[in-house]
Amino acid sequence: MSYDSAQDGLILALRLIAESEIGALVDTGEVSVVASTKGYPAPLESIEQMRLPCMCIYVPSETNVRTGQRVDTRCEVTFEYILPATPLAKLDLRWPILRAVWAAVVKSVRIGKAKGRDVLTDVGVIDIEHDQASAKYSFASGGEDAYPVFVGTLRITQRPVTDMPTQEFLSLLADVNRVEPDANASIQPQVQVLAVSET
Repeated sequence: MSYDSAQDGLILALRLIAESEIGALVDTGEVSVVASTKGYPAPLESIEQMRLPCMCIYVPSETNVRTGQRVDTRCEVTFEYILPATPLAKLDLRWPILRAVWAAVVKSVRIGKAKGRDVLTDVGVIDIEHDQASAKYSFASGGEDAYPVFVGTLRITQRPVTDMPTQEFLSLLADVNRVEPDANASIQPQVQVLAVSET
């Protein structure tokens, strides 16, 4: 493996969600909501060379957390969103789209799907603290123009995929409504889980 061959499954999944799902949640007509994504912070001096609107998704910090007998990773995931430049005099027209896009980020990540596949579960995501999501709105100045931006944060807890086998239980308490032998064969038994004791 070389320095440039490592991959971050969480960031790849989040970028796929950004590229394929967020646009459907924000009505901008035929204008792209996310034209490109990057997996690292955007240097401000390179904005003019980026394909905008751009969303940079990366993990600036993470913490190990114990969950039962396992140690999971709680990631502070940052979403930097940069819109194309607009004249400062028209900044108030461009500004509202920032909140709409951030709301779409939170919703699409909470759903966790991209092109019909549950991509976040695939990479071991077990919790998304969407009720603690936060964003700061600002703009980068480029002379008489401004680039509206937001920097949002979501806490996401991830478990190594190798530690996510089919769950085993020490005990399972359930209420089962059985179907009598002479009853309609098309009726299936109903099971309601009442309590679980995990390994």
